[in-house]
Amino acid sequence: MNRTNRLLAALLAACLALSGCAAPQSDAGAASAPTQSQSSAQSAEAAPARPAASGTLRIISGPGGPGSNAAADNGLYTLETGEGGGCTLLFLDYASNQQTQLCAAPNCAHDSAACTAYVDTSGGITPGLLCDGKQLYLVFGSSADGSEPARVEVMEPDGSGRRVLARFSSGQEPDPDLYAADGSFLYLMLSETGADGRFKRSLCALDKASGQLSPLMDAPEDTGFWLVGAYDRSLLVKTIDSRNVHHLSRLDADAPAALEELASWRLSRQYGVVDGDCLYLYDYDTKCFTRQSFSDGQTRELPNPEGLPFESLYSVRTIGGKAFLTADLAEGGVARSSNFCLDFTSGQIRELNLLDNMGRPLTVCGTSGDRVYVIDQYVTRQVQESFGGIVSTVERVTPHYAWLSTADFWAGSANYNACQPAA
Repeated sequence: MNRTNRLLAALLAACLALSGCAAPQSDAGAASAPTQSQSSAQSAEAAPARPAASGTLRIISGPGGPGSNAAADNGLYTLETGEGGGCTLLFLDYASNQQTQLCAAPNCAHDSAACTAYVDTSGGITPGLLCDGKQLYLVFGSSADGSEPARVEVMEPDGSGRRVLARFSSGQEPDPDLYAADGSFLYLMLSETGADGRFKRSLCALDKASGQLSPLMDAPEDTGFWLVGAYDRSLLVKTIDSRNVHHLSRLDADAPAALEELASWRLSRQYGVVDGDCLYLYDYDTKCFTRQSFSDGQTRELPNPEGLPFESLYSVRTIGGKAFLTADLAEGGVARSSNFCLDFTSGQIRELNLLDNMGRPLTVCGTSGDRVYVIDQYVTRQVQESFGGIVSTVERVTPHYAWLSTADFWAGSANYNACQPAA
């Protein structure tokens, strides 16, 4: 497979792939849950005017959209698959490095809707988890048979007060894509199949108070279109035209109109990844990185004196003023995944080679002070599950969390300090 095909495959995969205990509100019949007209995501024609937004925009999901963990300032929330058709919400406290169920009830078995940590997935829908710093969100897709529409649930940081924020209409599906948030809205890509069979995708704002859905703009037909970043009051959108040219544009979240193009590149020569207000471009011919900041207008080039043959980029994350990069190196015609430090101050590119026990690049989950929290290993276990009256053995994989000092992290030293898992 040549470079362009590998990159297109990687890009497609990335785009298809994001404590108290009181009984949470059930999906149906809860006295305090919004009515159908209040909680349903509304179409562009029916939606009233959108209230004014507040706060700074930022991305709150990983590269693949809502996943099984979500970072807060004081800890890490995780959603882990349990047994008997349920998942458990856990919280890793950065102060104690102890992981506990998101439930404070004594002697709770964490296996029913009476527990704030329990998430029922018996219907086959496993949600994605988001945290905006003040509340937690569970993003459910629709069921395979269409009997359960997609929905978003919201809860307090201790798991209490869970309720349905928005229930999407038939044919509407939140994309497994990046999510952004400010003080008033969640911003997401929504796919919709109308009664006439026509398909469209839209960039939308979901009111965190009322559940009202407001379309900001429709994706152009027959054109790749993704939310890739956010800063200040701007949403960053990437489109791909028929000539396979990638265009990065800005959309004003408060007054969405035409896109304002910021940069463009051709995939056969360059590969680009956005982090915050910066675009990182790697040029295959010059073998160097460029970082372009849209908030201050500065552009910096980083030489690659060792000539590391980068093949594709998966994610960039700024930690302590340096860029943590996950990418493929093309060695002998075979792509090898690893992680790297891009230091624009010193002008260095260094491979960190921090891998988990599966031999994959380390997953960074969060940071706190001079600590970087990671998944250093995955533990497999065999459980018995019943499906339609048939009992079978199923393999479950549980992540193990640890932290490294920032100094060890940037030195590529695997001096892991294990966090205590939940009992």
